Amino acid sequence: MWSLNATLASIQSSWTGRDGVLQPDNSIIDSAASIVLDYITAGHVRVNRLALVTSHFVPEPAPVDLIARMFFSEQAISEVDETTGDLEVHKHTIIPELAAQQSVNHRVRIKCAMIITTSTKGILVEQDINTVEDPEFLCVKQTQRFFAEANARILETLNSAFPE
Repeated sequence: MWSLNATLASIQSSWTGRDGVLQPDNSIIDSAASIVLDYITAGHVRVNRLALVTSHFVPEPAPVDLIARMFFSEQAISEVDETTGDLEVHKHTIIPELAAQQSVNHRVRIKCAMIITTSTKGILVEQDINTVEDPEFLCVKQTQRFFAEANARILETLNSAFPE
């Protein structure tokens, strides 16, 4: 399912896949960027902030254990047991000079999840890459570059955490 919400202050292009989860896909990100770029160009919209937000579901029968092994010390892992129902890890970094912007935030949230319709346990990886508000307006080329580089960073983060 696809939706576009546009106001004077923001544009949000959203895709939701089956069971509410959509795996990151270059063609979807390219389509979203194209729609936003067309809107900016046709409407002569001035842009001073951008974001790319994705959610990626990784099936995993023991999500708590995997998240603990990925991020915790041996001592901390020993304190995690079967009674730990959920686990969530947050990471925030600042990416210098992404798409020629002064600084860009990259937030990653990794948490236990379940697709309710199929009772499939797993890990949900939510990523949000966004620019800080800039008094200068971004041109179409900067906007295109942001989406391309942000998408590459999102896929790189996913592949390093879950190499398949």
